[in-house]
Amino acid sequence: MDIPVPCAELAGVAVPETVQTILRLVAALGTLALCWQSRRRHDAVRSAAYVFALSVAYLMLFSPRTENNTYAMLGPAIAVFSLGRISLSSGPGGPRACRHRVGHRRGR
Repeated sequence: MDIPVPCAELAGVAVPETVQTILRLVAALGTLALCWQSRRRHDAVRSAAYVFALSVAYLMLFSPRTENNTYAMLGPAIAVFSLGRISLSSGPGGPRACRHRVGHRRGR
């Protein structure tokens, strides 16, 4: 039985279920390898954020039952990475320098 993959369905291509399963398995192993590398290279907190983001991305891309809630799960990961980037780029001035960079000037 052929179950259409959404992107392939738009192109009019039916992908067999066995091929889909093999693709999901390869993607799962790739995601697992990336999570393992993240754990080896980063501290526990940063690694946890990476593992969470990678697992949500895998679910969004390869789960046949992706729902709106699945997309909402990526929000916290994006927030953590964005705040981490902002705090790194704020430098010695802290949050004030960060506000200055994004255009929120006070008193001038």
